Amino acid sequence: MSAEREELAGLLFTTDNSKSVEPWSEWERCKNEPRLVEYVYAMADTILAAGYRKPHTITTADEIKDLPALTMVVHDDMANGGPLEVYVVPDDGTVMFKDRYPFHLLCMNGDYVQAEDMPLPLTVVYEVGK
Repeated sequence: MSAEREELAGLLFTTDNSKSVEPWSEWERCKNEPRLVEYVYAMADTILAAGYRKPHTITTADEIKDLPALTMVVHDDMANGGPLEVYVVPDDGTVMFKDRYPFHLLCMNGDYVQAEDMPLPLTVVYEVGK
């Protein structure tokens, strides 16, 4: 059983009315109900099989450089009045195409940004092969 499956199952099972207890303890208490556990794991497996992957956050230039080619990342500064920008990592991992047009996902307008100059944090929204 993967940690990702276990985490997703716990999230699927946790209810809004569990504010008086730790959400994960609710899932742990129900693990002695085999039919319930089987049902929740089946839902988690279906979601994972459909391609869901928990987005992960990039916080350093080295992490950017380690991303595989054609990974798509987003910098969301809208809460601070800034833009929502989408970047695609080219095959060398050291520079990124920059999309200056919010909500247009792959507008490769020729702007290059060094990994060290990227705004952080970035959220990985698509990674080839995952």
